[in-house]
Amino acid sequence: MAFARPLLRRPLSGQLLGRRGVYAGAMAPPRRFVLELPDCTLAHFALGADDPGDADAPDPRLAALLGPPERSYSLCVPVTPDAGCGARVRAARLHQRLLHQLRRGPFQRCQLLRLLCYCPGGQAGAQQGFLLRDPLDSPDTRQALLELLGACQEAPRPHLGEFEADPRGQLWQRLWEVQDGRRLQCTSFIPEAQAVLDLVDQCPKQVQKGKCQVVAIEGLDATGKTTVTQSVADSLKAVLLKSPPSCIGQWRKIFDDEPTIIRRAFYSLGNYIVASEIAKESAKSPVIVDRYWHSTATYAIATEVSGGLQHLPPAHHPVYQWPEDLLKPDLILLLTVSPEERLQRLQGRGMEKTREEAELEANSVFRQKVEMSYQRMENPGCHVVDASPCREKVLQTVLSLIQNSFNEL
Repeated sequence: MAFARPLLRRPLSGQLLGRRGVYAGAMAPPRRFVLELPDCTLAHFALGADDPGDADAPDPRLAALLGPPERSYSLCVPVTPDAGCGARVRAARLHQRLLHQLRRGPFQRCQLLRLLCYCPGGQAGAQQGFLLRDPLDSPDTRQALLELLGACQEAPRPHLGEFEADPRGQLWQRLWEVQDGRRLQCTSFIPEAQAVLDLVDQCPKQVQKGKCQVVAIEGLDATGKTTVTQSVADSLKAVLLKSPPSCIGQWRKIFDDEPTIIRRAFYSLGNYIVASEIAKESAKSPVIVDRYWHSTATYAIATEVSGGLQHLPPAHHPVYQWPEDLLKPDLILLLTVSPEERLQRLQGRGMEKTREEAELEANSVFRQKVEMSYQRMENPGCHVVDASPCREKVLQTVLSLIQNSFNEL
């Protein structure tokens, strides 16, 4: 999920699906590209085709050229089919100026290739531009591109995008939007959104778990989750991480007060920041995570699906699957207590409730949808733990499950 409209990812064919969720714009016209390769041959590929059968067969050279570990950017100058002579001249001059700028400064270490973007059937004019391939995936390159784009105040403004390949080798394009010199429209009214996205941009695209065990502990509020995670971490001499992580946790209340689409984006992106922390810490010690992807997904499903349990997506639906590009824990434990006991614990906490805590307390249907969504999560699924007994017994049960899981690895 992302903030409002800033990040759109176009697959090689089909609807627009994002690394962090589903984005608006699925009805955008299909785009085709012609890339001049280093040997001066041309590679053709399509993005956003309505019918996969309409897309050109992907050139096998493209995945290696556009995918990781390098990062490839597209920078194109749009021209509408009915543009007058003056507009075409301005576009040509801008294209030439970009060519000179992309050969200087931090761009000198990058590979620069010519790129042409167009829509079949003349739905939009052809866009001449460039593909910039950064072998170091440097933040300096990204920042320089943002500054370059922000400095282009006159029309037409270049279209900046980013190509990437998923674990299956499928190519995507992520479009960037700049308004008033800023990358993201929502930062004009949520300044913290810019900081969150900057942190996400600093995270590696693909991370791997270390040799040590990673356990995520989930549960509704007042199920004893915080106490259990701390006790387990102490017992195993493990690193305790939380989602959202501390680096953005200071803004949690701000995003909790925002509309659902922005609130969910905050929590979803927080998981990817936590994933980079997990990868680092699990290389040297066990890791316990206080909430992770499952809580983000279950609350989002329960919020977005109207009506009762019967309206939830059926079991084994793709919405219950773990994201392919998110680091996966070895074990996920779900702490549960009866609704009556959970309510009693909430009343005894004396803490300010979040919007979702209040909804769980006041709306039994919402709570049931969250619980059912937890039960349907898979790959990996949740191991349910009765958290009603005393703290020592719950801790003993959790440690036993972790030990058994470790033996199976």
